Amino acid sequence: MNRAASARVPHDMRNTPWSCSSLAGVTDTPALRLIPGHDQLIEVAKRRNPHRRLTTPEDVARCIVALCHPATYWMTGNTLHVDGGESIVG
Repeated sequence: MNRAASARVPHDMRNTPWSCSSLAGVTDTPALRLIPGHDQLIEVAKRRNPHRRLTTPEDVARCIVALCHPATYWMTGNTLHVDGGESIVG
């Protein structure tokens, strides 16, 4: 698990046999508002996103719930973009 992702995982879960990372779009969180120039970042992200909105924590949570289903056990070594298509447009 990379350092950035592991900083967001509770300490007691860091030594489990699984690892995770995520590539979410510009996500509407209080932390986003702490980034200098966040207003411009939000404006550009909304223009680029096919849905014309930011990724929400709920969007990311829904994907995590889906990936916890036992039928996804064979999915390994993949990068999943949770961004409403933002990563594939210009």
